[in-house]
Amino acid sequence: MSFNGGWYPSGKTSIRASAKGQQLSEFLEQLNIKEKVKGGEFNFDIRLFCDCAPWNINLNDITGVVGMNVKEGVFTDKDPNIGRILSLLNIKSIAKRLKLNVSDITEKGFAYDDIQANLTIGQSLAKIEHFILNATSGVIELTGQSNIVGEEYDMKAKVIPAVGDAVPAATALAGGGLIGLGVWLADEALFEGKLIDSIMGEILEFEYKITGPWDDPIIE
Repeated sequence: MSFNGGWYPSGKTSIRASAKGQQLSEFLEQLNIKEKVKGGEFNFDIRLFCDCAPWNINLNDITGVVGMNVKEGVFTDKDPNIGRILSLLNIKSIAKRLKLNVSDITEKGFAYDDIQANLTIGQSLAKIEHFILNATSGVIELTGQSNIVGEEYDMKAKVIPAVGDAVPAATALAGGGLIGLGVWLADEALFEGKLIDSIMGEILEFEYKITGPWDDPIIE
């Protein structure tokens, strides 16, 4: 981890911190954040500014950018916030209904392949410029913002289940059983699969609104 900063004649304070490693869980434990994640190769870059003296910094006055990239980790069931969001986003039941791969979702947590995020900080808000979580069971995209002073969410989430096998997913959407299989076969023969592909492209996206306090978010 590297950390540096400056206090300039104009009165502005700047802070830059960057960190990278192979175990996000171990890094967070050093910050007294324990048991909420496991594993995870990570790379963080944080650049913050404040029109104030270093000893007079407060969250209301901070501006800046935050970038992160994390690979192959697990959000554990010890994290009530992330765990609740992932649970209420219902990706597991969506994937199960369509007979998709949900091996990354267990009672002990949610495993992901990678997370890429970029945030801008200003006026007490952390605004999401880009956030995407990739996992075997699907993709979660977040937009919106979070109040870092009031500790409240105002975000939207898009859940896109991964269709690893088009046949069970397509037949499930077409009614299941032999009828669903027949519809899928007819589409493949007559329309080269384009009809169901276009329908699935529209149906297999689920959008949610996330509001409320960090410790008890409302998802609808």
